Amino acid sequence: MSERDLRVSDDERNHVVGLLEKATGRGMIDLNEFAERSATATAAKTRGELNAVLVDLPGMVHSSAPAGAREETLSSSMTLLKRDGAWTPPLELHVRNTMATTILDFRQARINYPRLVIDFDVSLGNVKLRLPEHATINLEGFTCTMGHVVGRGRPVETAEAPGDPHFVIAGQLRLCSLVVNRKK
Repeated sequence: MSERDLRVSDDERNHVVGLLEKATGRGMIDLNEFAERSATATAAKTRGELNAVLVDLPGMVHSSAPAGAREETLSSSMTLLKRDGAWTPPLELHVRNTMATTILDFRQARINYPRLVIDFDVSLGNVKLRLPEHATINLEGFTCTMGHVVGRGRPVETAEAPGDPHFVIAGQLRLCSLVVNRKK
């Protein structure tokens, strides 16, 4: 999934409308074009649709993500890979681990995004995801070869719910299992 395909929040839409107001004030677009572009921004569902209204306006830039790291890779081999406590996960987390356990605990994490993508490339180890109680999860782009996915607390694959963090799980696990727990 590319960044252009990620869904946008109301805050991001409002930010772009604010940028369009600035462009109007600077004489870059007229009021009719402002109205058209604002309607498009307000209806945008993805970053690609949202950024399209700014593409020809120099100096008007929509940051694709809130403050904080946008992408991070965690790598390990034959050693426990663990993140827990009050950590700040990025928008997109790449996890590479071989022959060891991976534990990602988001229950106390400071989550800055409505949607987080976790891309796995893990072999010969188990992965434990500990999610906030009301978090939702999508496993459509994920494969588990010669292993299984276990969910505890709620169904493992759930639809995105407004206001709750949504985890998109991608990539693959080989010869290992994914266990999803939710805070009780």
